[in-house]
Amino acid sequence: MRLAWNRLRTVHERYGARPHFISNDGHKDNPMNIQQSFLLLAALCCAPFAAQAHGDACPKPFQAAGSVAFPAGYSGVTAQFTVPAGYRLQIEQISAGFRLPAATDTADFQVGTSVGGVFAWHDLQVATGYSNLDRKTFGMVTLYADKNTDVRLSIARITASYPATTARWAVTGCLYVA
Repeated sequence: MRLAWNRLRTVHERYGARPHFISNDGHKDNPMNIQQSFLLLAALCCAPFAAQAHGDACPKPFQAAGSVAFPAGYSGVTAQFTVPAGYRLQIEQISAGFRLPAATDTADFQVGTSVGGVFAWHDLQVATGYSNLDRKTFGMVTLYADKNTDVRLSIARITASYPATTARWAVTGCLYVA
């Protein structure tokens, strides 16, 4: 309750909207006008989300994207890119996907990064896409990769026929001076 009251007080100080309360017996204490009520409600609803993910705007946004071919008969492929010299990468979003020959076939997605000289694979969740033949991964992550290291995206499939196909991928994040 104290936190809510502090937010009300802060909104009042910032925007001039005075909070008014209705007592248990239904008596109104200085009712606010409609505009002040909406302003107060909007400020309270948005208050917890005012901070940005980085505290400030990302100093150097980063994105790598491409496609990688599955030759006929192959069960997996790896796409990769190198973190630029002088920067550490904070990966925030990963997406990848491709089409399987049958809806019962399965797929696997992993991303590999190096931090402090240690390379590690991180599993990504698999989802069905627009078609029940599509497999994709997408979502917010928080992973890091050191300067001059390779970030690898492993895309694998288990299918009866292993035809040639192509997978697409994208990695988005922020570069920080290392």
